[in-house]
Amino acid sequence: MHHYQLFPRQIGEISRRYDVGELHLSFTQGVWREGKWGYPPVNSQGIGAEIRARIKGDATMSEHQWRGLTNALSGVFCASLNFIDATSTVTPQLTFANTESLSGGVLRHGYLPRENVCTENLTPWTKQLPCQSKSGL
Repeated sequence: MHHYQLFPRQIGEISRRYDVGELHLSFTQGVWREGKWGYPPVNSQGIGAEIRARIKGDATMSEHQWRGLTNALSGVFCASLNFIDATSTVTPQLTFANTESLSGGVLRHGYLPRENVCTENLTPWTKQLPCQSKSGL
């Protein structure tokens, strides 16, 4: 069961196509002023775009899937995610959980610190949500 009435079909199909067991995508912009506001109430992200994905399969196979995933997400979000390459991607060997055990795959983490975030990136996402921009997941 895919629950596409609750979750965007396009993201679900991309996840299935590239065997993604877990996906985190963030676009951030701005500065948190710790001196004025204190420490952030939750873990914060750096400026730019970041993708973390656990891809099923071995390291060699997941490299091809990672490339396809970043290209597909680039098209969906009108962002430069396709420029995430080997120089901006890491495959952590040690994490809080064994990278092979959680969902049987390889963890990849890519980052674009200079990606400008604008409504152009978010409009495609809100159009995919069943409730549009009125409510969220």
